Amino acid sequence: VHVLSERYGKTLPLAIMTSSKNQQETIKFFEEKKWFGLHPEQVQFICQDNLPFVSDEGNWQLERAGALACGPCGNGKAFM
Repeated sequence: VHVLSERYGKTLPLAIMTSSKNQQETIKFFEEKKWFGLHPEQVQFICQDNLPFVSDEGNWQLERAGALACGPCGNGKAFM
């Protein structure tokens, strides 16, 4: 992002896709690393929605009895 921003003379945005399980840790990491030299306002964190896990056979996967296992949808709504 730094090189391209310099090349084009504009501050370019950076989007970071996260999940509900790592969003806060990722933001904290960027803060600790002083945004890797970027301006905080040029970095956008996009948290993916969670969807239930389904086996290859089409059965719901359980995290524990009575609770569906879920995880990030994987595309950040890019195909909606």
